[in-house]
Amino acid sequence: MEIQERPAHYEGPNLDPTGVKLHPRFLGRGVYALLASRTPRDNSGVVIGSRGALVIDAGINGEMARQI
Repeated sequence: MEIQERPAHYEGPNLDPTGVKLHPRFLGRGVYALLASRTPRDNSGVVIGSRGALVIDAGINGEMARQI
């Protein structure tokens, strides 16, 4: 429904992840932001622990998920 509620001229942001690379930024012990090389593409995060990792936002598509 959201798409139908937008004005006819609305194009929205370009979210095409082609060529975007994720760059890790250390936020704290075991916590990283994964920032896209071009905004507003895909930003994610990861929390790394001794027994596993938690991915925050798996990405727009499989290509982005593989980078994570």
